[in-house]
Amino acid sequence: MILKNLKWPKAVLLLAVMAATGLALWMFSTTPLAERLRLRHVYGEVNTLDEKARCLVVDISKKSDNPQIPNLRFYDTEKQCFVNFDKPDIITRVEEIRPGHYALYDQSGAQLYSLVMPYASDDIYIKMSGDIRVIDCAPYSYERQDNNSENAESPFDPQEAEKQLLEYYEENEHCAGMLMDYVRNNPATLGYDFEKINKNTEVRILTSPDKKIRFYTWDTGNGGTSPDYVAYVQYDNGKSVDLCMFHPLSDSRYVCAADVSKDAYSAHESGFINSLYQAKDKAGNSIYIANLYNKASSREGGQDAYALHIKDGKLLKIPFIDKDGNEVLSVGCRYSIPDWYFTTDGLGWSWVMSFDNDTQTLYVPERGDLVMTDRYDKYRFDNGCMRYVGNDAGFWLHPSLHDFKRLCGIYQTKTKLIRIDLLADGNYRYASWDKKDAMSATPQLVITGGRTDLVENAIVFDNDDCQYIVPVSRSGNDDGFDKVVIKKNGKVIQETKV
Repeated sequence: MILKNLKWPKAVLLLAVMAATGLALWMFSTTPLAERLRLRHVYGEVNTLDEKARCLVVDISKKSDNPQIPNLRFYDTEKQCFVNFDKPDIITRVEEIRPGHYALYDQSGAQLYSLVMPYASDDIYIKMSGDIRVIDCAPYSYERQDNNSENAESPFDPQEAEKQLLEYYEENEHCAGMLMDYVRNNPATLGYDFEKINKNTEVRILTSPDKKIRFYTWDTGNGGTSPDYVAYVQYDNGKSVDLCMFHPLSDSRYVCAADVSKDAYSAHESGFINSLYQAKDKAGNSIYIANLYNKASSREGGQDAYALHIKDGKLLKIPFIDKDGNEVLSVGCRYSIPDWYFTTDGLGWSWVMSFDNDTQTLYVPERGDLVMTDRYDKYRFDNGCMRYVGNDAGFWLHPSLHDFKRLCGIYQTKTKLIRIDLLADGNYRYASWDKKDAMSATPQLVITGGRTDLVENAIVFDNDDCQYIVPVSRSGNDDGFDKVVIKKNGKVIQETKV
């Protein structure tokens, strides 16, 4: 069996005994705990444990009546160290979110930690007593192991492995941990696309055109409206294939968790890899641009672009030189999710952090207070960095329409795609296409000089004996103007809701 070394259990917590005079850890018969358990803070994943190669995680489901409760040991992933709580009742409630996933809450109801158990051994000895739950586990590192080791899977059969992973997903609704084990033990997976895993499970897989770098990323389901994303990067360093946790959100030039930590930075947060692009320098060396997506809430999103290259076997950031001449390690934007959705009628998500392969140019939404204008700062690789080269409309918009201040709205009727822009002189512009056409095509109709003082919450455009009336903006509210009206000689000849 391809994945014969892995056991897929019942979701369990390992429980121990609270003695009257202290905390007694109940150990397991003669069967070692060979499977993996991972503790998450709401901002990241533990991948570094104590020197004794044990992981102690303690939680209290309710305050104990025992006055001699000792201080409890917890791993704080934000501080990257073990901590002792003076007040053990800091954790007052434990709730199972879904099989193998537990939320740990304080007295105020805030979720402080999430315990993630994607899998564990079937034959773990379980003991329970009182209000204390102690989880004792062997550490597990996703650092690359030699594929010739006794733990490696042989022969390499990705089709059979993918089949088993899909079967496991059907039963458990997650397979990310199982997949990472298989990828870690089989570097040749970099050449296999896992198309069915990518399409049918929680794991999103993005591979560069040259197939030398790949991202595996997923939402653990533990973060609520601010999702808890995990990302791993697999890459060919020229001598071997490495797999590591992807942690670019620090001032380190490195992005792999172990390298970031060795560089004296904390690796405690990641994100969802939304897109992956590839460029070339003048010598023909590859540059990879990864777009990292995060949500602060149901209303606020953000994306950051990281330019990467492989140097001396390590994955390193390439700096950006921004419009002010500052050297930064990433460029990005923050935006109101509902505002951008309604402004673009749901069509604008692919425009955020886009890359033009023809000109090797990265398009980053220009800075704004959570409001995007549909104008972009452009970056190209030049002399060792990604350099700002100007501001423009998106390359997906017809060149004749690039002169505007901001996008007011995209409106779709049954037959037309309509775009309304505010121009630099304060006037509005109307442009429309057949709905089947892209905005890169020549628009069928362009009208300028739109006015907002004729119809409430609407813009009116005059074109010979016709008037075109469209909403000022889309807010998602039912009380706004929500239709496109065409009049000829003052008579309505077409009215379509948008």
